[in-house]
Amino acid sequence: GVLKGWDNGTLRVDRSNGNDVHLDAGRLSLCLLMQRSVAERVLTTPEFMERGLVHRFLWLLPSSTHIGYRTGDKPAVPDHIMSQWSSRINALLSWSPADSNEYGTATHLIKMTPTALARFQRYAQAIEKQIRNMDRADPRRTYRQKWPGQVARIAGVMHCLDTAGTDHAPHGKPLTDDGMVAAIAMGDILLDHADAAMGMLGQDMEVERAKRIIERMHVLGGPTTYRDLWQGMRRVTSLFEGRDQFERAMRMLFERGYVSVAWKGKTEHVTLTDPAIQAR
Repeated sequence: GVLKGWDNGTLRVDRSNGNDVHLDAGRLSLCLLMQRSVAERVLTTPEFMERGLVHRFLWLLPSSTHIGYRTGDKPAVPDHIMSQWSSRINALLSWSPADSNEYGTATHLIKMTPTALARFQRYAQAIEKQIRNMDRADPRRTYRQKWPGQVARIAGVMHCLDTAGTDHAPHGKPLTDDGMVAAIAMGDILLDHADAAMGMLGQDMEVERAKRIIERMHVLGGPTTYRDLWQGMRRVTSLFEGRDQFERAMRMLFERGYVSVAWKGKTEHVTLTDPAIQAR
């Protein structure tokens, strides 16, 4: 349901008791505040990683290094900022589209000015170049694959706030270049935080991939060829986006003595060797 709500998808849940759930054009916004240890567990849950849930969130990881040095004298949010924020949010909540579609709501398109679109395209290409130069095993690489779309969403939300309380509906005025500059600036800050979050994920994912290989070898029940093991892992899990991730996990198992590799003719065979693992 969370994944469907992220991309305005259709959710169908058929239940045996007849209480089926049919949701068209789902929309879902989540704001979660959690302790760092909880965030680490979320980030390292294999199912969340495999299905892309982790990559759909915007992450903020405040530094904890100031603990013990807090003074408690930080200034409060100025009244005029709180007033402007409140009025704009209320304006957005009170705005209702004039036209309705078959689902009872209207879907409007926010267009960009040519300069804003050009700036966004340059930014997207810059992110694409970063992806090109990153290791396939790097979780920051996977996160960046959705990042231009995230920045476009940020730009849309900021545009809605800019037009709130004015004579223009958000879709009645194009998103300007200044708006895109602001969205990209915010996006860069959020991407730094996401990199820190993905950094927590990296080492744990290597261990998780190694565990999945061991589980697969137990299912096979004996020595297997290196090639068959790799092909089998590709079929049973999406944790391995490329062979380099598989080979990295195999290297970890080999270096720790969990597997041995032997050649039979021209074929490379892999065997579990650690007694504790074999006993399970």
